[in-house]
Amino acid sequence: ALRCMPVCGDGVLVPTDHLPLDSRLQQCDDGNAVDGDGCSAACRVEPDFVCAGGSPMSADRCQRADASILSAMWVTVTGARVPDEAEFQWTAEVALSRALGCPLRDLEVTQVRSSLAGQLAAATSGAPRLVQASTTTRTTTTTLRSDSRFFVATIELEIRFKVKVSSVTKLSSEELEGALRRPGSFLPKAMVAYTDHTSLNDMYIRASALEAPRIVG
Repeated sequence: ALRCMPVCGDGVLVPTDHLPLDSRLQQCDDGNAVDGDGCSAACRVEPDFVCAGGSPMSADRCQRADASILSAMWVTVTGARVPDEAEFQWTAEVALSRALGCPLRDLEVTQVRSSLAGQLAAATSGAPRLVQASTTTRTTTTTLRSDSRFFVATIELEIRFKVKVSSVTKLSSEELEGALRRPGSFLPKAMVAYTDHTSLNDMYIRASALEAPRIVG
């Protein structure tokens, strides 16, 4: 009989789509609990590796990616709460992978920049406050207010990510690069993915810009 809960290191990749959205119990399983072979001791795909072949009947096989496609997306999040950085991280992974149509484990969010750090106290201050923080490419802005129960924060995020490509990945580098060169098509897909498949479905999400992709490796 198939198990409902994954057991890391047993060589069986159990579907996790029945688990909470932010569940990170198992991303790969190559049958061991060893780091450095592509599937970590915590059953996470390691940076610059891709894994394939895992199923309820078989273990994953992992190898270094042949290449990676690098890009960045800018997103504005507005709503009645202030998400933490961990939530921004995993929701970006889900939204990007669904917008691209690639497996979640073939994508790495390498950095999420926001102006949240050190500014959460403003959410409970007596007056609205505007804070700006510089990034390498543009300015991110957080507006925090306490004068409305419907509107607490507007946060601009810079999300840097890479999509790993190899002979075993679902999509080719040409397909992925092509998708990332069409922001008019890609950004609406990302916004829908945020709303339909992540915990930010109680926020207003606007994906505003996409950096031209670069292939490395």
